[in-house]
Amino acid sequence: MIAVAFLFQACTVFSLGALILARFGKKGPLSWTLAVPMGYLALFTVYEILALPLTLLQVPLRVLTVLLALCMAAAIGCALYFCRPQIQEMNRRIPSLLSKHGIVMAVLAGCVLLQLWIVLVYVDYSVDAGYYIAKSATDAYTNTIGFYSPTTGATLHYLNVRYLTACFPDYNAAMAQLFGISAILQAKKIVPLISVVVSNMIIYRTGLALFKRNPRLAGLFTFFWSIIRYWSGTLYTDGTFFFTRTYEGKALLAGIIIPAALYAYLVLWQDPSRTELRIMLICTSIAGVCFSSTSLILLPFLLGAGSLTLWLRRRNRREFLWAVLTLLPVVLALGLYLLFKMNILSAAIRR
Repeated sequence: MIAVAFLFQACTVFSLGALILARFGKKGPLSWTLAVPMGYLALFTVYEILALPLTLLQVPLRVLTVLLALCMAAAIGCALYFCRPQIQEMNRRIPSLLSKHGIVMAVLAGCVLLQLWIVLVYVDYSVDAGYYIAKSATDAYTNTIGFYSPTTGATLHYLNVRYLTACFPDYNAAMAQLFGISAILQAKKIVPLISVVVSNMIIYRTGLALFKRNPRLAGLFTFFWSIIRYWSGTLYTDGTFFFTRTYEGKALLAGIIIPAALYAYLVLWQDPSRTELRIMLICTSIAGVCFSSTSLILLPFLLGAGSLTLWLRRRNRREFLWAVLTLLPVVLALGLYLLFKMNILSAAIRR
């Protein structure tokens, strides 16, 4: 069932990305390296839209599991039905794309495989590991969303406001419940392996944007980025933090959300017609909220700076509306958090 769980989630990620690119992207073959990051962000966008209201309504975890599974299955089915020609064409282009990269592809593949191996075998004993994994395991076991303390198992009287909008641990709880697998394996192995691939694809896309779509230079850019990550030897740098603690929300902010936003703004600076990248930015806003409450501080500055830069370049109403749509999710989440912190809204758990 572990392999089935991995394939189901990986297929969902690609399917959501393929659907968005087929509907909003430029005409032509789909791109693996854009579809997968797009679908990853879209998956956690859909999940956050489902999970946050259900957390506030204090429904059983089983409700979230069923709704999420239905959405994921629907995404796979729709992609197979609507995007089959584009997917087939994309697969036919793989040999020619590999030949364009030459020996760089082998070097890049070796780098990514090493990163996946690190994630697969590394064991972390940090306090944060205890929270993220215990939260997933506790909620999966009790069929609740935040009713029990992850560290002591004690019954809580109030939802934990600090992590209220960061629903990421219960994604792992829902998948563990759906497939009957260990929440630890889901949280520390399955999602991190997917996340590492997604992060490398975002860096590769950034290389394409920086080096005039030269695939070999983009591959070398990703390789040297990986070298920097390997030699990031302290706990709070991107490299060590991302590879060894990929199940934590802040690691995903550093390794996926920030690079994805920077990539989107880099391309939109030159080509404002890329609607799919506008959607990517909105998804970074929502998925970032899902991953970590740190996003409530980080993302308004990051997305605000990027959106302001694009607006100052073009100064039109359309750019302003996209900026509002990009910032709105994280601003609303921040407002909700403040309402609970000021006790205007109650976080009391109803029995």
